[in-house]
Amino acid sequence: MSAEKEILRKQFKVLRDSLSKSEILSKSSLISSHLFEFLKKHPYKKIGFYAAISNEVDLAELEAKLSAISGYEIYYPRSDWKTHRMSFHLATLDELIKGGSSRGILEPKASASLLSGGLDLVLVPGLVFSLTGYRVGYGKGFYDRYFKETPTPSCGVAYGFQVTEGLPIEEFDSPVDFLVTEQEILKSRRSIEV
Repeated sequence: MSAEKEILRKQFKVLRDSLSKSEILSKSSLISSHLFEFLKKHPYKKIGFYAAISNEVDLAELEAKLSAISGYEIYYPRSDWKTHRMSFHLATLDELIKGGSSRGILEPKASASLLSGGLDLVLVPGLVFSLTGYRVGYGKGFYDRYFKETPTPSCGVAYGFQVTEGLPIEEFDSPVDFLVTEQEILKSRRSIEV
């Protein structure tokens, strides 16, 4: 199973790495617009973001739109690379610093306010997603552990070519509730109104 996932990781990383800067900007802008319209229709106010790396969908435009509206709180994850667990902290993209991973992932400073209570929604990156909401990420299990320990509505964020019919599933995998691409927002495991 893990060997199958590793093949998918390599395959979809090559596809994502082939995107030009202008393609990333235009697709990320469309995805941010879909998410913004979705959030206007739902009561999600405390939102877990991620800082894009390696051609991931960039949500800076969405953060800027939400920051201009009263009532939204934006949180980013800090990762503990010993336990492979995440905690979310109140922060904006321009307040993030390079974290402890070799990938240079941006994360909140240790002094940033730790999330109190739960998030209303977590935006989840990945290399490939299935229509049933399962994902293949980088293989460290941060998001899977987080959702097992802290059940939270979740949205996979991907380019259209990163969504496939099915994926190999392991018992620790946690599916997202819905997916957003530049084309649309798709329901997955749970019946959330979109």
